[in-house]
Amino acid sequence: TGLLVAWQLPSGEVAGRLHPGFAASALCHPATYLNKVLLGAPDGRMQLWNLRSSKRVHEFEHGWRAAVTAFEQSPALDVVGVGLADGRLLLHNLKFDTTLLELRHTHGDAVRCLAFRTDGQPWLVSGAASGALHVWHLERRARLSLEPCAHEGGVASCHFLRGRPELLTAGAADNSLRMWSSDLHSGELSALRGRAGHAAPPTLVRFHDDELHVGGGPGGQTHLLSAGGDRTLRRSSIWSAQQDCELSQGRETKRRSMHETSVRERRLPPVLALASSQRRERDWANVVTCHAGSPVAYSWDTTTKALAPHTLAARPAAPITAVAISACGNFAFLGSAIGAIDKYNLQSGKPRAAAAAEERHEGAVRGLAAAADGRTLFSCGGDGTLRLWAPAALKLQSTADVGCACGMLRHKRDSTLVALAADDLSVRVMDAVALRLVRRLEGHTNTLTDVAWGADARWVLSSALDCTLRVVDVPSGALIGWYSFEYAATSITVSPGGEFLCTTHVDSQAICVWASRPLFEEVLIGAVTDTRPTPLQLPTAMGGDGGDESEDEEGDGEEEEAHAEEGGEELLEAADEGEKVADGAAPSTPAGATPAKGSGKASDQRHKTWVNPNLQSADGGAAASAAKAAAKAEAAKASAAKARLGPVAHMPGGTEVDLDAVAPDNIDLDSVQDKAWRRPEADVSDYFNYGFTEETWRWYCKRQK
Repeated sequence: TGLLVAWQLPSGEVAGRLHPGFAASALCHPATYLNKVLLGAPDGRMQLWNLRSSKRVHEFEHGWRAAVTAFEQSPALDVVGVGLADGRLLLHNLKFDTTLLELRHTHGDAVRCLAFRTDGQPWLVSGAASGALHVWHLERRARLSLEPCAHEGGVASCHFLRGRPELLTAGAADNSLRMWSSDLHSGELSALRGRAGHAAPPTLVRFHDDELHVGGGPGGQTHLLSAGGDRTLRRSSIWSAQQDCELSQGRETKRRSMHETSVRERRLPPVLALASSQRRERDWANVVTCHAGSPVAYSWDTTTKALAPHTLAARPAAPITAVAISACGNFAFLGSAIGAIDKYNLQSGKPRAAAAAEERHEGAVRGLAAAADGRTLFSCGGDGTLRLWAPAALKLQSTADVGCACGMLRHKRDSTLVALAADDLSVRVMDAVALRLVRRLEGHTNTLTDVAWGADARWVLSSALDCTLRVVDVPSGALIGWYSFEYAATSITVSPGGEFLCTTHVDSQAICVWASRPLFEEVLIGAVTDTRPTPLQLPTAMGGDGGDESEDEEGDGEEEEAHAEEGGEELLEAADEGEKVADGAAPSTPAGATPAKGSGKASDQRHKTWVNPNLQSADGGAAASAAKAAAKAEAAKASAAKARLGPVAHMPGGTEVDLDAVAPDNIDLDSVQDKAWRRPEADVSDYFNYGFTEETWRWYCKRQK
């Protein structure tokens, strides 16, 4: 429409509206030009407008016959950098309406952004639509260096740190932020650090764990493996974004570089399924993936963060549709589209066994899983059968008719149950020993996207394209959670200890992390009696203040208390605004996040502490008493709204725990006025013992109640 609106900060009131007569393609506020804004048009025009009077001050005579795509104020007053869609860069003096300098990108690569150095060096950096970064020396009127593949899909913005040579850049399509250092003489840019996530919505996420064998240690619980439409495989940490990384495909991309010009097309096809193990992580490959339409499965090494030397091919050649790794971490199993199953040694990459032709599935193998004892391999297929194999020689032991074609198979290694997602939109739980149907779970109205087991193999979680998530208690067969999302969940996974649930969603580049309430507070779980699913709002990029929630709790206490008596508590709470955890986002709890409210009984409990005595404050006694009284009042309020609290709550980024609960007897963290451990120069180990931080210590204290 061409409307330009200016807001006043911090009030947010509208300061003015402009109707320049065109949709501005670039905007800039020139330094010292009070209440003025510089607008660029798609046809190459450039105008100066007054925001207060909403009038045009001046239209510059130079028409560049190309869309104006970028403005940037230079260190010199009255001089701005102008970027054009035909690849030209201009230094223009606004006061005299004169072009001082003209440079040009090669091959007409459109200019997306500009940045001037402010430490005395006459350098200009321009970001291109192709993703390249050009470094220019203004006095020499020449290009110093070129970084051709700084970002995939173009550079959205770039900015030099004030008075420093470091350059920050953001990608237009690759969901990444990078910092570069520049060589003083050559101008070459070298990457210092960066944060990145999936450039396309992730479609598969799994905790990197070994469940029973590793015991769900910190490594297994906090690291995720995810894959998406950007054809990358990423490892992410819930606690520390510094550990996030993309596993390298350099070996394969180099092979394709002669035939493909697009960076994305050089990568492996999208991942269909993956299996991982921590048992032999430091010895050889420990991740196996199968890819869309590929007759080869690829092995990965999370230690080197790259592809492993060996590739595993289906025999006979056919697209691989399912993979699994044995409990010992030595062998990989592949299931193909023609029903064949192969066994490979991960250390040598050599085949060790194959299923006999007469024992294969009649359709594609849709799921594989290895038992914890190493004596059984489970498989399901499009022929509607569940088959049990002896892994040593892949000899068929028994077959069970499921009654419908199966889409996926999930097995909890410390149980004998297998969950099968059937094409009739039901989840069938089978006893692998008795080979009989234990539960048939129905309710979804569209295709199932994923199925996951709870930590103790009592709960089955399922998601579907009907935008719902259902949680069923297997022993009782009761539906204890029924929720709807704005966007359908494409993949779900539960941590080995049951602390976290991670989900990915359609049209979202984030991996959403949710926390399990029963591990943090006492929760009553009952069957769902509602006729509609409870809507859940996906987390956003900022934390809420929680003020509205308190008011709701006060006003609806009696009604919610009656609901709790009738049907028990909900499994998921509709999340307040929390931090959106995309693969590359920093997983720290935002200061404004709404804390989970604990019950009165949980708040009155005490536990031993490992907090350093340096945290003691002079006014700690009085402040602690006041904090205890406030915590009791808050707990009483929370108990009235107990129906809204369930076993799983959204966890924005990391540790959403009860920050208002009563702290240990010897110290109340909230009573410390000067929290010195939060200072940038502080050493956290001076205040917390045993490797704890403030967030992990609060989480630990909550776990002990």
